[in-house]
Amino acid sequence: MKRCNLYTQAAIWLGALLLQSPISGAALADKAYTSQFLGEDSFTTVGDNYFLPLLPGYFQVLETPNGKVKVTVTVTNRTKKVAGVETRIVTENEEKNGVLFETTDNYEAVSSKTGSVYYFGEYATQYKDGQVVGHKGSWLAGENGATFGMLIPGVALIGARFQQENAAPIALDRSEIIKEDVAVTLPAGSFTGCLKVFDTDGLDPSAPPEKKIYCPGIGNVVDETLVLTQYGQH
Repeated sequence: MKRCNLYTQAAIWLGALLLQSPISGAALADKAYTSQFLGEDSFTTVGDNYFLPLLPGYFQVLETPNGKVKVTVTVTNRTKKVAGVETRIVTENEEKNGVLFETTDNYEAVSSKTGSVYYFGEYATQYKDGQVVGHKGSWLAGENGATFGMLIPGVALIGARFQQENAAPIALDRSEIIKEDVAVTLPAGSFTGCLKVFDTDGLDPSAPPEKKIYCPGIGNVVDETLVLTQYGQH
């Protein structure tokens, strides 16, 4: 990841802004993460964020230790315009006991100013016995009051808090970076210099935080009970 002076200054300014308000501050998300803040022309569909690569063909497989749940994440060659911004489609296919349970098209884009990865919505499809049974959790920035959120900042700062999803009453997920320089050993390998992140649900403040770990050049390697078993480039 290149860290030129302009990039670093912008990221530090953004980090300071993130630290000004508590994680539950919806006003912060609305103010900091709208297209008026960065400008539509500042987004790109391809980016090499230090902790979350958005490179077409890149894939990850995460599984529970017992193998009952398997999630395959793929950065596709497809794009979709959402709220006036061209986004990259990242798919997630979730299997339970070898049977497809849910597929999701996630719409993501990278800020060319800071390298931060932003989230513009998703289209989820649930299955039962091979048949579509719903699209729970689907939302798009620019529709029904939803605005895009941040998946991961370009420069990670301990204590940084950011809104991942801002689509109440469907989704209101929030994140806080709580630790850096984390080392993990997983089925896919050993990684160092990783970030530990807690995700919380703004729709259910009483719910316990979910733990995630992001590693340099790899992305999300731990998602609660899911751990990385494979990754690479198609």
